[in-house]
Amino acid sequence: MKLSKKLLYSAVVLATVAGPTVSPVAQFATSGIVVRAEDTRVPSQTQPDKTTVNIYKLQGADFSKQPEGIKNENGEPIDITKLKDTFGTAVTYLPGVKFKYYKVKNYSTSDDVLKSIKTVEQADSKTDLLDVAGAKETEATDQSGKVSIDLPSNDKVKYLFVESSNQDTVNKVVGYTAVPFILHLPVSNSNGKGYYDEVNVYPKNTTVNEPKVDKDVTKLGKDDDTYQIGDKITWFLKSTVPSNIKTLDKFGFTDTLNKGLSFIGDKTQTVTKVQFGTTVLSPDTDYTVEILDSKLTVSLTSAGIEKVSGLVASKQLITEAEKLYKAEDNTDEAAFLSVEVNAKLNADAVMGSRIENDVELDYGHESDIYKSKVPTNEVPEVHTGGARFEKVDATNQTDKLQDAEFGLYSNIEATETVKWTEELLKANEAAINAGKFKESNTTVGTPIIFKSASDGSFEIKGLRYGDDSTNTRSDGTVGTAEKTGKTTYYIKELVAPKGYVVSQDIVQFDVTYSSYYKDPTKVTLGTEAGDAAPTSVKNNKRPSIPNTGGIGTAIFVAIGAAVMAFAAKGMKRRTEEN
Repeated sequence: MKLSKKLLYSAVVLATVAGPTVSPVAQFATSGIVVRAEDTRVPSQTQPDKTTVNIYKLQGADFSKQPEGIKNENGEPIDITKLKDTFGTAVTYLPGVKFKYYKVKNYSTSDDVLKSIKTVEQADSKTDLLDVAGAKETEATDQSGKVSIDLPSNDKVKYLFVESSNQDTVNKVVGYTAVPFILHLPVSNSNGKGYYDEVNVYPKNTTVNEPKVDKDVTKLGKDDDTYQIGDKITWFLKSTVPSNIKTLDKFGFTDTLNKGLSFIGDKTQTVTKVQFGTTVLSPDTDYTVEILDSKLTVSLTSAGIEKVSGLVASKQLITEAEKLYKAEDNTDEAAFLSVEVNAKLNADAVMGSRIENDVELDYGHESDIYKSKVPTNEVPEVHTGGARFEKVDATNQTDKLQDAEFGLYSNIEATETVKWTEELLKANEAAINAGKFKESNTTVGTPIIFKSASDGSFEIKGLRYGDDSTNTRSDGTVGTAEKTGKTTYYIKELVAPKGYVVSQDIVQFDVTYSSYYKDPTKVTLGTEAGDAAPTSVKNNKRPSIPNTGGIGTAIFVAIGAAVMAFAAKGMKRRTEEN
């Protein structure tokens, strides 16, 4: 078959090597930038029935020096070493990548229209343009980044290739992964001397080291702590920063709170600082904050990404996960991105339970968003606890005593009272309604005063327990701070039950993992009633005092009268003798 200029023109394969998003990835047009490896192909004067398409997937950290890509004339093989020199970046082949390819129904469909299809989902919906039912997927590229397919080429035809998946590697593919390339068949030699039955296509991916992500509580480097319900808890969202972050369109944290946690207020109260090394970023300009119910999103803006990218060269970046996990300060000598987030424990917090707070980092491009997560052993937690009591008779402990009142203290001298906060009132609402607290002292800021109910019971929820010696974990472990910590509190009787003496003893008790629920792991919501064994608080009855005019008084009067009579008789005898 003789080649005509018209056929030659229509058979040009659009295949730009490492091409940008706005153009097809493969383009066989001369540009003056042609890097050749050995080409053993021989063009044939006969149009081939099929054409072998070799797809070599490239990856590199930065292709910005050649944003338009390298034009590859005639689908020739490209030498990887010279590609590195041309792009000015460490270009390598990317294994584990698959492509889904679609036959274009109408050859006259504009390539610009086809290039607007960026994902498999979008392609699958274009049944008017593409033969979706007949679409196929390639095998994954091998360790040399190559996958080959044979396509019919005896008729003029056009195919759309869309990347469908890539492997989960340390170097995440984040740039241009869903940019399609368009292949026109048959492929003719640009000098008009025949057809090729084999072509080489080099789509590219920008890659970054997968950002590592971590989260701390109270201070950088800390994963466990205890809080009273309602107290402000500061969390630290942390991530490493890729040196080529400028290649990304999206870089942001998503923090979804556990049921037992609430954000402290509006977005300005919740997110108080975003920092890269010693550089504090500006809200709205460098990053945005969105809060929807229990979900917080903090994302760098385009200006923020540009700002961070411009600072990369002046800072020494933390790149290793372990160093990020252990980082206790964000400095220019060990820089990472950190976000301070304020939250609090609420009434749904389960006493004695580890209340974890995870975070995800979303990064990439609009059509290629990836997630980095905190490893299980690094997910931070907080915990809070409670205690249960019963007031009983000292000699008959089955006799439960009502209406005893006790103050709650944090020191053994019983001088430092624990006071109500708004969140503590909410957490203890059921007990307040059940008469287990003195009604006149159930307002914010007043000392907490217990009052034993008709069954002698009273209780408290939402107290901190444990200290820095227990609120810690070994490297590589999930930790058990909520199970090992304890804090001692004290109660002092203020009003005794009717008929009983006010106890002068200061009773101490420990808030622990199991002081409110026997097994907190079996409890799903903090509003469930406690079932731990209560601490018994004993009272003695007052000594009996005889009633006025009773037999006791008569006996004393009789004895007194007898003594007086005996004394009078003695005095009379002495007088007579004298």
